[in-house]
Amino acid sequence: MSNIQNWQIFVISFTSIIAYHLISKFIYIRRQLREEQKMGDVRKLFGTDAKKEQEGVWHDLGDGIRVRIARIGNPNYQKRFQAISKPHRRAIRRGTLNEEIAEQLLVQCLSETIVLDWEGIELDDVTVPYSTENAIKILTDYKDLREYINDIANEMEGYREADNDEAVENLKK
Repeated sequence: MSNIQNWQIFVISFTSIIAYHLISKFIYIRRQLREEQKMGDVRKLFGTDAKKEQEGVWHDLGDGIRVRIARIGNPNYQKRFQAISKPHRRAIRRGTLNEEIAEQLLVQCLSETIVLDWEGIELDDVTVPYSTENAIKILTDYKDLREYINDIANEMEGYREADNDEAVENLKK
């Protein structure tokens, strides 16, 4: 073998040794970091208060309007939705339910189980007291309000357990 070939073999061997050392060091550091990382507590991140979900939480909608909104999917909602949708199950399964009927079912279920109370709602400068019937009328006539309430009722943030507030703040940082 010539000196050049020996030199090439030496360089290749030396490079392989360095690469092996660097890879080993990388794996060691990665393992240390993984062990040092704290695992996320699912309850702290995603735990909600079943009482708040069912009894509702007051939300300020602006202009002095406050609405007590329960969470979509609470037991009252599920039970009521099953009852009012029963006559329409075949159409729901087939995907042939008329949009107008679907909207009526949603409004009725929201009005009876999700919108639980309100303050400050007026229509033409007349205070509208809370009742299921008034909620049906308002949610039918004001689609954007209905969608806004529906969005609030779907979000877990408003229904978190009280001791999860710190976890939520940490997520925002």
